[in-house]
Amino acid sequence: MAAGLALLAVATMPGQAAGEDWTQWRGPMFDGASRQTGLPTSWGNGQNIAWATPMPGPGNSTPVILGKRIFLTSAQADGLDLYALCLDLETGKKLWQVKLGTGNKKILNYNVASPSAVADERAVYVLFGTGDLAALDHSGKVLWRRNIEEAYGPVAIKWGYSASPLLYKGKLFLPLLRNTVPYAYTDQPQKYKNLPSLLVAIDPATGKEVLRASRETEADDEHRETYATPLPYEAGGRSEVVLIGGDYLTGHDPADGKELWRWMYNPKKVGTWRRIVSTPTLCQDLVIGSLPRHTGMFAVRPGRGAMPLESAAWTFDGSTPDACSPLCYGGRLYVLNGVKKDLACLDPKTGKAIWQTPLKTKSVLRASPTGADGKVYLISEGGETIVLAAGDEYRELARFEMGEKPVRSTIVPADGGRLLIRTAKHLYCAQAK
Repeated sequence: MAAGLALLAVATMPGQAAGEDWTQWRGPMFDGASRQTGLPTSWGNGQNIAWATPMPGPGNSTPVILGKRIFLTSAQADGLDLYALCLDLETGKKLWQVKLGTGNKKILNYNVASPSAVADERAVYVLFGTGDLAALDHSGKVLWRRNIEEAYGPVAIKWGYSASPLLYKGKLFLPLLRNTVPYAYTDQPQKYKNLPSLLVAIDPATGKEVLRASRETEADDEHRETYATPLPYEAGGRSEVVLIGGDYLTGHDPADGKELWRWMYNPKKVGTWRRIVSTPTLCQDLVIGSLPRHTGMFAVRPGRGAMPLESAAWTFDGSTPDACSPLCYGGRLYVLNGVKKDLACLDPKTGKAIWQTPLKTKSVLRASPTGADGKVYLISEGGETIVLAAGDEYRELARFEMGEKPVRSTIVPADGGRLLIRTAKHLYCAQAK
């Protein structure tokens, strides 16, 4: 991993060693991996469960951790209210629960408690698919709140806004890569036309806008949309915010949002539903992304200006994700096709497949894979958990059922040999005994 990102992890978590805290949804290095050790291989049925805390309702967001505090969001069960929560890592005790909005919607498998929070030593920042955005201090006091739809118009994402905020270079970055017109479930959709795609940054101290940059694309309709979270890129003295969607991968200056480069991943504009769901992954000095609808993967080393298609470091046309983000761990890239239900292990330098194996799960997988302690953790929508040995052969260490479906939140490693697993009803803490 780029040295700059290791320094970033230290800089944003004073007093914590790099890799200890999972402060945003793809982990401390933005690759789905953690340096935590002593983690359990199996749990459930009274085994290796330290605590289980009931949730107020459903949520697809992944828990984040800073020190001994867990932060996450939730919708109300059979209701419309939206909450931010804080739990104690040691005991699972709910330290606070704050209502931050209302108007939860369920659109297919989506609910508006899908963006994950991001935390630093000052506050936790939470976003919902309604556009409600807020900062709370660690005691649960609301520092500021606003609604991004009031400032920028409807988020205009077909299955609901799901991108998580990115806290980087003293700014809170939000992508608005969206359709030009809102969908029918928006209040008064006929009022809006020609909504622009934007990269927006908010001052985390005040909630005020500090950056608004246009993000151009020739794509139309749903093809403009992204569910993916922005990605920070640091290598070779570069500091950039990377966006994917609308047929392009682009890099932006975090100071002013200016576009530094772009790479078109679908120049022929072939296929339908070209929206992007999977967030790109950092792996060494490469940005690795998934094409829409299981149509391939690519690795790009950022350049300058308009980059030709041939400038990609590699492409891969095997079984690839649509929703799940790739995992870069232990010098390997793990690629989960959650619908076909198979997993591939690739060499991230070349894109060559080392192995690709059917998982034979009963249900699809929406949660992204997690790597830690020499293991790869997977969990299906039905709650079936698979733990693999990381490496150049497919080797299962455990397979068991969690129940309480649906499960769409990624498994999170934590200090003290803990794992956090969010089901439809509880947040569980698994810990080896």
